[in-house]
Amino acid sequence: MAEQLNNVYVRQKMVTEDIVFGLDKIVQIRQGKRVEGTKVNAHMIPYDETQSIGDVLDILLAAHSG
Repeated sequence: MAEQLNNVYVRQKMVTEDIVFGLDKIVQIRQGKRVEGTKVNAHMIPYDETQSIGDVLDILLAAHSG
């Protein structure tokens, strides 16, 4: 028997214009409401189960700079 769902979640689609790279947060006004978003940086994007893309880039840069 299927369970009855009581919650409905509405998602807004994200487009490339919504992605902001950098550090810190950004504040936008959407439909008259103040919305705070976190900027994306390489340390937030997974490379594998244990490292981020930023971690891997740091390792590569350290290996080639010395």
